[in-house]
Amino acid sequence: ERPADLQRHHPALDPVGAVYSPDGSRLAIALDTETGTGGQVELWDTQTGERLLVLPERFSLFRNGMAFSPDGARLATALSAG
Repeated sequence: ERPADLQRHHPALDPVGAVYSPDGSRLAIALDTETGTGGQVELWDTQTGERLLVLPERFSLFRNGMAFSPDGARLATALSAG
């Protein structure tokens, strides 16, 4: 799998955000349902195209942004509840 194949592998999910790690080695992609009621965040290796991790939905709350820490060790997602 490669990030370019997301639509083929996730036809019910739309990419709504993406962010590279500071060193460019990883790409986090937020995917959401068409209704905006749920989704997931996937972490990809940009060198190999391998999907490294899929965050469980309860940790994938994305509506307002994502960011890696300066050292690239952590990924934060943000949700606004109103």
